[in-house]
Formats: sequence, C-alpha cells, structure tokens
Amino acid sequence: MRNLILGASGQIGTEIHRILSKNGEDVVATSLSGSSKRKIGALDITEFSSVEKIIAEYKPDIVFNAAAFTMADQAESPDGIRQALLINAAAGTFLAKCCARRCVKLVHFSSSYVFDGRLDRPYCEKDHPNPISVYGSSKLAGDIGVLNASDRHLLIRTCGVYGQAAIERGNGSFVEAILRKIESGIDFGVITTQKSNLAYAADVAEAVIDLAKGGGGIVNFANSGCATWFDFASWIRKEIGSGAYPFQIGHYNSAAARPCNGELDLSRAAIVAPHQLRPWQDALADYLANRKRA
Repeated sequence: MRNLILGASGQIGTEIHRILSKNGEDVVATSLSGSSKRKIGALDITEFSSVEKIIAEYKPDIVFNAAAFTMADQAESPDGIRQALLINAAAGTFLAKCCARRCVKLVHFSSSYVFDGRLDRPYCEKDHPNPISVYGSSKLAGDIGVLNASDRHLLIRTCGVYGQAAIERGNGSFVEAILRKIESGIDFGVITTQKSNLAYAADVAEAVIDLAKGGGGIVNFANSGCATWFDFASWIRKEIGSGAYPFQIGHYNSAAARPCNGELDLSRAAIVAPHQLRPWQDALADYLANRKRA
C-alpha cells in the first residue's frame, strides 16, 4: 500500500507519518516547508499543478490530507479569509477531484466548527452543518467538495486536537496553551460556556489508518467524554500538581465565534474503531507523560 501524507508536520500528520514509517509502510510525506531531518518533502497544496504531479508520479493508494488553515481568529481578517478559503476549501476540493480521477482514496480532516453549537446533544455525522465563523465555513466548503468528488473518500470530523507536534512548536493546541499558562505561574481565566471533546493526535492517527482500509463517508472521531474548556484546564492543573491555577470566566473576546456545544457523537466510531476510543483523561495523561520525557 502506497501512502501520501499532506501536512505531515502538523499534529495529526506527524502521527500518521510516525506510525506508517514504524510499520515499514511505503510512505511519502510532505508539508509546506518540508524537513530533511524528518524526511518530509516541501509541497504547497495550493499549487495545484504540484499536487497533481506528485499524485501522478508517486501513484499512491491512499492520500491523507492533514494540511489545513486552522487559525480561527486570523481567518476573520481579509487575508485570513483568503487563506482559509484557498487552503481549506479550494485546495481540498481540487485534491478530492484529483484523487477521484485516479481512483485514489482520500482521507480528509474536518472540524466540529462546521456546526453552530446550538443543539442540546452531541452532533452526529448526519446533522446539518451551520458554521458561525469563516474558519468553519471554509472547512465545510472543503467537506462538500470532498464528499461530492467520490463516495470512497473518507471525511474525519474531530475537535480539540493536541499532540507531539505542538510540544515541539510550543503552541498550536489548547492543551499546550494551558500548560504554558500553568507554567508561567500567573493565574488565568478559562471559559466555562463552551464544551468539546479532546482528540489526542496519536489516537486519531491510529484510528484513521485503520479506517482508511474500509469504506468512505463521514466518521466523527475524538477521545470519549466531553467537558468545558475550564474543566479540561482544571484537570491538567491537578494532574501536574504545581503552577498557576485557572479561574472561571463566562465570556472570551475573540474575533471568531465558536460553537458553545462542540461535542461530537462518537457512536459510529465506537463501532468501526473501538480500540482507539479511550477516555480523554487516559489519552491526556499519556500526552503529559510523553511531554515530561521530551
């Protein structure tokens, strides 16, 4: 099986690359800047001719598209709007069509931000999206392009992603941001009016590699359980046992609107990928232990 990873320096892409390489799989990994140290080639997914060329030359069986514009607040600016729509919508749609023409399966990643967060229950795969931010709208446009291109393509909706790549960068996830604030020694506010799942990138990657061998469509995936962002921060502070404390706030000023209820229904994932669906507390404890050793 030949595997092509786009966005291999991101949180999920890093883990997919690590697992496939460890398993001795045939894999080509790319990211925007590349990394000779990690054997990652440079590829800008908005350069459509380059994307088509690598697919034509490498002839992958599966393409994992972990490349995305994920900065929700920056997406509200004029330049951010352009980048979000180009990377998340236009590039995702082009990639999906390119893969479909060559009978290549695409695994594409989406977000709970495609929903408005007004439901009083978790969002399932069949719920109607209604994004309330530019970022969410750009992700939804890409989702539609992917699903329309081929019924073999697999769309993974997730949320609250964190992983090894964020440790290396020192930012890029809610979990890492909270840890930096705790380590600063200055008490900080965390919102209580938004709830979500968390998704450990290593668990997402393991599940997705297995799911890619099956059918297409949409699958929600995260670690099991849900909490408010304040609850997550409080659990982290208790787990590490020292540093600054979070305190509750009811509102957070940000450029992008965020769904108050970002919880995903994981019922389908529990059937198709049950061994990766561990509680968020167990996954986060593993991350903290790995971070301490890093």
